[in-house]
Amino acid sequence: MRENDKDVKKVRLRDLDPNIGLKLDDNDYITEGIFQSLHFDDSIETEDKSFTQKDKLFCKVLRVIPLLAGILGMIWFIIFKIRGISGIPGLLAFMSYYIMAYAIGRFCEVIIDNIVYNHYLDNSKYCRAVPLVIRGTGPRAITYYAYQDGLEVKVTRSQAIDGDKKDRGCVSLGKETKIWLNPHRPMICFRGDDEGAYCQKKQKLKTRAVALFLIFTIVLFPGSLWYKEYSEPKADPEYADILIEYEENPIITEYTSKELGNPEYQWAARTTSLYAFLEYGDSQYVGGHEIKDRDIDEWKEYLDTYWKISDRNSAQNKIDSVIKYGHRSEFEKSVKSDKEVQKAIEVIRRDYGDELSFEDTFNITEEYFEENGISTENFFQIKGSACAYLRFGEEGLVGYDFLRLSRITYLCYRCGYLSLDECMMLLEHYNEKLKRTYTCYEDIHESYYYGEMFRLREVTDRSTEITTNIKDEIVKAKEDGFYEGINKVF
Repeated sequence: MRENDKDVKKVRLRDLDPNIGLKLDDNDYITEGIFQSLHFDDSIETEDKSFTQKDKLFCKVLRVIPLLAGILGMIWFIIFKIRGISGIPGLLAFMSYYIMAYAIGRFCEVIIDNIVYNHYLDNSKYCRAVPLVIRGTGPRAITYYAYQDGLEVKVTRSQAIDGDKKDRGCVSLGKETKIWLNPHRPMICFRGDDEGAYCQKKQKLKTRAVALFLIFTIVLFPGSLWYKEYSEPKADPEYADILIEYEENPIITEYTSKELGNPEYQWAARTTSLYAFLEYGDSQYVGGHEIKDRDIDEWKEYLDTYWKISDRNSAQNKIDSVIKYGHRSEFEKSVKSDKEVQKAIEVIRRDYGDELSFEDTFNITEEYFEENGISTENFFQIKGSACAYLRFGEEGLVGYDFLRLSRITYLCYRCGYLSLDECMMLLEHYNEKLKRTYTCYEDIHESYYYGEMFRLREVTDRSTEITTNIKDEIVKAKEDGFYEGINKVF
């Protein structure tokens, strides 16, 4: 008798289904078939006490792990929403996590199956058997088998765990088959052949496939985070100090030009004076032009066409986006990951050292790139990145972004999208950012020059004309002593 056999709960197969398919005499001896003259014991164990508490607890933990992975996935999703991570990088990282969670769940299932198989098939033997009763349908169907144990015929069962649908479909009641069974744990049996149980053969392949899948997803998940890290635009580390809290009910007053005497306005006007030179305007005004009431509709059209700003909400969104990212986020990524930009930086530093000047950059032409094996496909983008980095470091395009921001912010005020207080507060924050980054107005304008190169990317007649005009106006302003005058109040 097996250990704890007295404590095992049992039922009779004939109580579950009277039609067991065996012919018996009054003393339960089988009268015909492969088990003729053997005594039939149709008692069936209803619970298995051979599993230790440790094994049961381990299996429960394995079943909980996929649930925890799903909960973590929901938390991950909420974090993504809060942080506003979206687009392809966010989707890739999010989906790779769920793929990994699914793989972990499948791997846990495989481990549980292996525990069950090893438990019941350890020291198992190959037995002749006859299927007597099938209870239920589909994957949950249970097949009860008669098998010989010494001078008796006993009953065991196989469940959905035994093989796949094809195997279960091969079972014919009353027809002899072969099973694998552990005599000390006869509650469960498994169909098979003389080489072993079918389920074990499939389980080996399944284990390898799931293990490879899990390894792949474990590699994919950090890889997707790496992709997200390097493909998403990097936020300006100081953006929180530059953003403002917009008024819920702003007071948009009639324009009185009183801001013209504001020191922050005057500082921003000197910052944007480059527009006055390029567009034949007046350098005492922010954006290089006096914004007259009769011209407001034209400036609204300009904001809508080139900046997608058409109301207060779109103005706030665009301003906040440029404050947080702007072209400088793409510039930073270009410097760190674009091989052609890195090559250009190396070559220019080799030829000009760390003292590269604005005038030196005039000599960096397409021919210069070709001579040094640098691609000219996106010549302006590569040159702008390399020169901005060598001149001003990782914040090379701060001047470009905030010079443009100064202009559109003031335009948004004049077009009625921002209040005067909001406009002045933003200009003050821009000015402080530029003062921390550069030492003179000339450097800010030079940054604008490189920024336009970076934005325009390719060499065309238009891009060449734009960048040449910017360069010429900066040179002319230097020759005329303009910077020498305004830098005194930087």
